[in-house]
Amino acid sequence: MPRRFLEEGRVLYCHRKELELFEARVDRAGRLVWGADGLPVTLPTPWEQPGGTARQGAVRALLEEGLSLSREREALLAGLRARAEEALSRGEEAPADAAALLAPLVREGRSLRA
Repeated sequence: MPRRFLEEGRVLYCHRKELELFEARVDRAGRLVWGADGLPVTLPTPWEQPGGTARQGAVRALLEEGLSLSREREALLAGLRARAEEALSRGEEAPADAAALLAPLVREGRSLRA
């Protein structure tokens, strides 16, 4: 398994105060609400979109370092994939650096043309 998947999928151990950000409960009306602020559990505000609740901001701050690393890696891989596909479409071999970095994805069964 590639190291990046191990790093991105690692368990985040929270202190008690941080753990409270993720606790949910059922209120008297039967709705699932966040324990931290009593607001209904809904889909989160997209990370790129500013705003959201105070709880969402705290969760964003807690997870941002790992998420920014994932976004950076995904952008790098997307660029390398584009270069490799461009070369393949011209009947050339993929650039050596792209081929080396994409090899783990190919071993996982992901096609360059997926």
